[in-house]
Amino acid sequence: MEPAARVERSCARSCGERRKIVEEGLANIDEEPVLLHLTMAYRHQKEFERLLHTINDDECRAEATQIIRSLVDRMSLLLTRMAAICRLI
Repeated sequence: MEPAARVERSCARSCGERRKIVEEGLANIDEEPVLLHLTMAYRHQKEFERLLHTINDDECRAEATQIIRSLVDRMSLLLTRMAAICRLI
């Protein structure tokens, strides 16, 4: 078997195992799922567009930056071989 095929087979097996673990975990949750309104994604898109406009405006940039910083409690940076992942909390 070629190395690429072995890696693909191993990844598929790992994904299948992980999926079973996640499904079992979800089956045992007693909490109600969080429901989002259908237009929530559209609202977030509009808010981000407004934020980008504000940040790009020289007169408002300082205020927008201060507001963003007040919303972020902690920032985590995870470096991997494939990518850098930034998490804002």
